[in-house]
Amino acid sequence: MSEILLIQAPYTHLYGSKYTFKRHFPLGLGYLASYLMKNGSKVSLLIEPTESEIDKYLKGIEDGSKPRMVGISSMTSSFPNAVRIAQKVKKESDAVVVLGGNHPSVLGTEILKEFESIDCIVYGEGELTILELYRHILNGAKSYNGIKGLIWRNNGEVIKNSPRELIEHMDGIPFPARDIVNMRDFSTHTYVGAAGRSATMITSRGCPFSCKFCSSHWTMGRKFRTHSIDYVYAEIEELVKRYSVRSIFFQDDYFTLRKDRVQEICERIIRNNLRFGWACLSRTDALDSGMVKLMKRAGCRTIVFGIESGTDKVLKEVNKKVSLEDAKRAIILCRKEGLKTSASFIIGFPFETREDMEKTCKFAKELSPTVAFFSCLVPYPGTPYYELLETKPTRLDEWERFVTITPGYSMVEGLSSKELGKLALKYHLKFYFRFSQIWRMLSVSSFSELFQYLKSGIYTIKRLFGR
Repeated sequence: MSEILLIQAPYTHLYGSKYTFKRHFPLGLGYLASYLMKNGSKVSLLIEPTESEIDKYLKGIEDGSKPRMVGISSMTSSFPNAVRIAQKVKKESDAVVVLGGNHPSVLGTEILKEFESIDCIVYGEGELTILELYRHILNGAKSYNGIKGLIWRNNGEVIKNSPRELIEHMDGIPFPARDIVNMRDFSTHTYVGAAGRSATMITSRGCPFSCKFCSSHWTMGRKFRTHSIDYVYAEIEELVKRYSVRSIFFQDDYFTLRKDRVQEICERIIRNNLRFGWACLSRTDALDSGMVKLMKRAGCRTIVFGIESGTDKVLKEVNKKVSLEDAKRAIILCRKEGLKTSASFIIGFPFETREDMEKTCKFAKELSPTVAFFSCLVPYPGTPYYELLETKPTRLDEWERFVTITPGYSMVEGLSSKELGKLALKYHLKFYFRFSQIWRMLSVSSFSELFQYLKSGIYTIKRLFGR
């Protein structure tokens, strides 16, 4: 049977951190793999592989067949490595090389013009597009005209086909293909303090909001689409019973958007006495006491908030559509009900002053979530801030600067990227090196949870010190 090789390109900013983090299973590629397998294709999945691992698959050493198509997933911070992998694949095989993910969804035309090692770009949601493309490849088609959601090269000319409609029937996509990897090699994000074996999953796609620093809508769209409650519960049950997962992080952009849906998921978990801990992402204006109580009963341990700033002025400028009062209410409500909180903040918006950033640090200390992170603004392609850059990146080493913790860019007038990074370090130290915060961090439910927090802190400090 012909084979498809899917590769998650390594992230530039995680280089050298293997002793700090386990990898996260790439849900996007997992869905692609399961959808292709459902439709009769043989798929292999490599996650942040070494060159020797890639060699084994390109030469057919691993499973006896060489891939006809290699799909590489790329975010902005992994784009340089994605290109390097594409160059290697093209040099050592006859496979069609396809790039997908958020970064190529925005800059696909420019990428194809610049890098001959990449044959096609899948932009937007990828399941239907990549299956149709692969069928064309198997049939020996020379033209990909008419495949929606595809950018391709025809006799040197780059052609962008019309966009593909968003998938409405979400349950038609099988669970991510976790069975083709060793799930013991993966975990969830350390900042949620997961105890024991952990995993990630997604119950919905799309976020209806339009925060100016976010570009996720380029792949998932703005329309909120969901799996059914039966589908969600069945996937949870599979993770808990088949893979012995004790903690799940729901990575939906906005898990708590629909209160009735959250209630149904929680009630199903409680009714079936399924025991596991979980965390999710939420906006600060989405919670009420009854909802939080029910989430806690269903096993929720941590809620992750993107609070972003300590000034209403900045929140308004970035189109966050929440207030500082919303943040205060949310953190207090979670603390009252015994839930841990993780809060992320961004500094370095082009209109920010040093005073604004200091207010963000002060506000974080006042809120006192369980953990907090201060990231530097990255002007990701597809956001208004990318358009403000006077000179757009062209070389791979320039794209390697697009990381949040050790910033390669500063859009704040009179403040260098190095100085911005030092501010992020200072705010982390100010937040964590307080007796009340140290005590809060130590008041965890297990040593495993504490260890996860410590690993996250060690990695953050190492990156902030440029190590």
